[in-house]
Amino acid sequence: MTIVGGCIKRYSYLLAPYIIAENPDIAPKEVIDLSRRMMDGHKLEAFKLDVTFVGWHLLGIATFGIAEGVWVVPYKTATFTEFYADRRAEAKADGLEGTELLNDEYLFRKADEDLLKETYNDIEEEQRYIEEHSVTLTPVQKFFTKNMGLWVGKLSDKKAFDEVDSRRQQIAVERETIRGHLYPQRLNPLWNGADVKVSRSAGALRTYTIWTIILVFFIFSLVGWGWEVSIHLVKDGIFVNRGVMHGPWLPVYGSGVAMILLILARWRRNPLKEVLLTILLCGCVEYMTSYYFELTKGMRWWDYTGYFLNLNGRICGEGLMVFAIGGMAAVYLLVPLVDTTLSHFNTKILAVISILLLIAFTGDMVYSHNHPNIGEGITDYDAYQNESHIETVQFADAHTYIQQLE
Repeated sequence: MTIVGGCIKRYSYLLAPYIIAENPDIAPKEVIDLSRRMMDGHKLEAFKLDVTFVGWHLLGIATFGIAEGVWVVPYKTATFTEFYADRRAEAKADGLEGTELLNDEYLFRKADEDLLKETYNDIEEEQRYIEEHSVTLTPVQKFFTKNMGLWVGKLSDKKAFDEVDSRRQQIAVERETIRGHLYPQRLNPLWNGADVKVSRSAGALRTYTIWTIILVFFIFSLVGWGWEVSIHLVKDGIFVNRGVMHGPWLPVYGSGVAMILLILARWRRNPLKEVLLTILLCGCVEYMTSYYFELTKGMRWWDYTGYFLNLNGRICGEGLMVFAIGGMAAVYLLVPLVDTTLSHFNTKILAVISILLLIAFTGDMVYSHNHPNIGEGITDYDAYQNESHIETVQFADAHTYIQQLE
């Protein structure tokens, strides 16, 4: 909020994120000191460069942020990356103290194709491994694997299939890297071969067993329940058991993740299509669930009336964005990690846990059908609206009475 803090220091520390990206092992104080040295005499230059984007930011405001996300932010990021590259080259040429720690120019400059081919020269070896260890699938297995990402068969075959498929995915990534379309991770001085194994174990393009899908459903149903309970606990200071059921689960969250995994499995290789279809799928599920509850129970368990881009109060733009972000995080990061963790347990144990949870869930569902979870903070939207209406009527009557007295 000061000229020194808001302007001078902002530009003194401007290069810190770029320096950290190049070498995350540099100590924080060294990063700040190096940024200050590199920006010495160049802060006004960076300020002028910043000013040239004022018009673009106004366009972003005029388009409600659309232009910012689609064009301005990438454009500005690329521009200041070029600014950093220019300052980096000058600082290294001048022998500025600390620039010897900047060791990863391939973050912003394409590597030579011959160097990339030499660095990634084990692709053919990986290809031979795939050919020698490929798993033959039955027509039924092919159908479920391709269309639903669901594994039907022996677990030993699944491990072999997933290993071959992960190597196939890795080869595809490496070929794109050689073409110069992706960052060459192996040219990073901090890179080691273990990184490939980590990326394979957390790969999203894998198959899941039915037990994993069931447990993922319950895990995310519990997470969703905890999320909504926490919101009311922080906002209102009271514990509210959210949802139509009585147990610690909100099925709309778990079923959303499970359906994304199964129904949208064939589009998982294309994240853009995946996120768009996730918005559509989750929107339909949330809308129909709200409609079903209101039709059968005569009450609403959520109401987005007044929210931006809401449809009959059943869904809204904000909620769909949360589902999209959460769905992508679940599909590409969280569920693979959960699956990797569950793979260390005996399948019989997972099956028993899944069956017990299904029995408890079914019992709760049957009981809640006749005795739904209702009350304050759960289904009292109509009460709030009626109370507001009564207050308005009372105020209008009082105002008329005062006028008559006058």
